[in-house]
Amino acid sequence: MTSSESIFFTLPREIRNKIYRAVLCTFETRATTVNPPPSLDVYPSFMDTIEVAEHEIDTSILLVSKHIHKEAYDVMVKTNRFVRVTTAGRSPLRLLLNHLRVPVVTEDPGSVNSFNGYVLSVTLTFPREHGSTFKNLPAEPCSLMLLGRDMDIFCDILMDGDTYLPGFGTKTAMKIAVAPGSILSPCSYKYPISEFFSEKTQQVLLQPFRNRLRGFKKIKVRGLVSRSFAEAVEEELAQDAASDPETVLSKFQGLKDEGQNLYRSKQTDAANLKWMDAALEMEQLHESSSWAVLTEKGGVPFVARMSELYFLMKLNIAHIHLKNMQEGRFMAEMMASDALNMAIRSTRKDFWLPGFRWQPTDVHKAKLGYRRALFFRLEGNRQSIPYAVSSIENAHRLLPDDAAITKERETILAWRDLIV
Repeated sequence: MTSSESIFFTLPREIRNKIYRAVLCTFETRATTVNPPPSLDVYPSFMDTIEVAEHEIDTSILLVSKHIHKEAYDVMVKTNRFVRVTTAGRSPLRLLLNHLRVPVVTEDPGSVNSFNGYVLSVTLTFPREHGSTFKNLPAEPCSLMLLGRDMDIFCDILMDGDTYLPGFGTKTAMKIAVAPGSILSPCSYKYPISEFFSEKTQQVLLQPFRNRLRGFKKIKVRGLVSRSFAEAVEEELAQDAASDPETVLSKFQGLKDEGQNLYRSKQTDAANLKWMDAALEMEQLHESSSWAVLTEKGGVPFVARMSELYFLMKLNIAHIHLKNMQEGRFMAEMMASDALNMAIRSTRKDFWLPGFRWQPTDVHKAKLGYRRALFFRLEGNRQSIPYAVSSIENAHRLLPDDAAITKERETILAWRDLIV
């Protein structure tokens, strides 16, 4: 032991641990907002770039001596609580991670696989048929290192899977291992860590999964965890996310009303986010294992009310993004187009339920026609003029006394006459 090491070890253990945490556990706080790319030109590369868990870690302290390695490694592993995530087959995981910009420590397979200090490992095996869905996107097997603190948002993106791949939750096999075998391997220059995985720690590590995941029917919990607790977690995660139609309707009605109140108080972006989140959650529910239970219990009245709530929220979202288009805001055109298209799709036969078709009222049809016509005009494509004219004429026929529709009709007809 060198003289400097001798001096270092005269410090109380609490002080040495603070030093280890400062050197090995300085990950930046996870961002609460996503900064979009500056333009659509760089959007594809933005969505293919994994969010990095920024840090100022210097692992050279682990190389100073076996004694320091022993203490520092112990603090690093127990504080950061690294999680290894691996996938088998063609994987949509990158797309899901980028949806909420989940921070990743590293995606280098060599680094991920050579490290042994994981408190959890999560292995995802996707159905073979899902691979064809991503034939035009990077969808290769993944090996990732995440932080335990980010398991909540990681579970959120797994719950989003049904939006991209129908049946994601019911068909994806997931294996969660508490204290993967490598972390328990005996080593002369590492402290034994098995006692760290107490019953309380097991609960803490698995709590994000219990709080956030439902409807995953093929899940196994293994490793250093009591069998009874593992089985309880498996049963909990396999439960359907929702089972009571009235509770579901009340929830989404409340979210719609909350958005309306925000909009009235001129918090437009907050209202838009509220409606977008609610609509996305409705889409997820529609594709989840809960939908069959809800429709069986609630029947056509439940489906009709869900259809109406979804349609109206999409109309509201389109309204906001049309205003954003007029202000030249980034991605407004794409978002307005998506909202309008989804509103239209939701009125088609078989969208919500085989054989079922929901029809909006004439007033809502007119609002949809008006917003479609406005979109085509703002888009400025002369080839869209016939669609703009048709949409605004239909809206005007349904609501001939509406001032906004009448004014937009005059503007679009003047646009048509000018071009022709």
